[in-house]
Amino acid sequence: MTPSLPPKPSLRFLKEQAKDLHKAHKASDASCCDVLRKLKRFADASDADILATEVPLKEVQFALAMDYGFASWAELKSKVELAEQAHRHLGHWQRFGGDEAKKVQMVLSDPQWAALLRKEDSLKPLSEEARAIRQRIACMEPCHACYVTNAQKVLEMIGSMQPGPIFDCGQVDDKKQSQVRSYRSALQSWLVNTDGDESGKVPEIAGYLGSADETKRALVGHLIRKLEDNGYRAYPPDKEDFSKTESRITHLEICCHYWEQNLRILFQEIGGGRRLFDWHKPDGFNACGDAPDRVVQLSELLDCCQAWLDGNADSAGQIRQILGERTPEKCWLLESLCKHVRSAARQGRVME
Repeated sequence: MTPSLPPKPSLRFLKEQAKDLHKAHKASDASCCDVLRKLKRFADASDADILATEVPLKEVQFALAMDYGFASWAELKSKVELAEQAHRHLGHWQRFGGDEAKKVQMVLSDPQWAALLRKEDSLKPLSEEARAIRQRIACMEPCHACYVTNAQKVLEMIGSMQPGPIFDCGQVDDKKQSQVRSYRSALQSWLVNTDGDESGKVPEIAGYLGSADETKRALVGHLIRKLEDNGYRAYPPDKEDFSKTESRITHLEICCHYWEQNLRILFQEIGGGRRLFDWHKPDGFNACGDAPDRVVQLSELLDCCQAWLDGNADSAGQIRQILGERTPEKCWLLESLCKHVRSAARQGRVME
């Protein structure tokens, strides 16, 4: 059976493993023979014949690489070096799903991610500005309402090579903040008026919630607190019950693309006193992480970015003015941004 590399492979470990096999062969230790039999000249040889033949360290490395399923030591070395680099830069995929091992495997199995890592290595030492802008790209979350805005902000950062802020989890623009305040005011009005919302700001609230009772008031109280504090949890994390409305309220993230849809679902379910919609469906309750496919919305932007990368200034449009003079760091950052946008869209669980 072909052995597999460990989840976190180390080139240093593999070099030591090859040296140990080489020493074992010199010491006439037959434990090395199964690996050395990967060499064509030893394919049908006995242990005694293998141990009686001189084998250079380079051939031992070659045999070890083949034992791991690689065509050469150089191929194994390249794969492990890339894995080590991916582990060092896991922050590049901060908002991608999966644990550490899955993220590294994503990079190793995708030639474009691998090429970006190798290009980063060739650009060392990176400027502090480039590192900071790459971190902003990593923070972009495709489920955010401000995803397109963030992509445009990053483009401006690349053009000026000056890192700046983006909208992160729980952060929204002034228009959305005003909308949140309107809903909060209307819900507070509903709580204190038996005839429903008298603020007039969100007239449909009374229609959705209906007459107040103790259960509805408790849930609306949770909802108001969530609209006051995006980090508010109606349940402690270890006691969350996803079958209850309180869990929906916990996952009502104002930065989420589906925030207003989720809020209206909550109004209907609180008013109806029961679950009416599924989780993670296009017309259901979609929590942070349910990423709509924005490639259609961003396709023109991505096409212009690619034109700039290809040196086709006439097709780059306004991107040409935004990005300015071409530099290796700018090209790497722009390629990283485009790859993030396309990969995030493919990973999205919910499509528009």
